[in-house]
Amino acid sequence: MQSWRRLEREAEGRSTVM
Repeated sequence: MQSWRRLEREAEGRSTVM
């Protein structure tokens, strides 16, 4: 899955990292 990788960068400012 390479979709969460993109969210990881956007999640950096949020708390959505599992």
